[in-house]
Amino acid sequence: MASTDLAPRSDAAPSFRDVEPYRVPFLFDRSRAPAYRLVNIGAERLRGVTVALVDSGVMSPVMPGALEPTQAIELQIRGEHLELNATLLVRWLRPSGDEYLWRVCF
Repeated sequence: MASTDLAPRSDAAPSFRDVEPYRVPFLFDRSRAPAYRLVNIGAERLRGVTVALVDSGVMSPVMPGALEPTQAIELQIRGEHLELNATLLVRWLRPSGDEYLWRVCF
């Protein structure tokens, strides 16, 4: 009896077309500069959330930690022409342990 499924079996990872996209779970609130807020707008608890300022500017230190949905990290960032000379790098872990990075421009 012939099989109707002609596709060969494979242990390979699924194609990117078979995977649901993962949206960045943050909102970067710039409305009160130089006080900024990084808000977890996702549905998951995020672990190991860290932020780093790259290039010019000065940012108050922020301890790595977890962010529950709707929680925010308050950031104090100062510098001239941040929109031209600085990038904020956000790192976090999903509940699965997968690590993500997001680059934020001012």
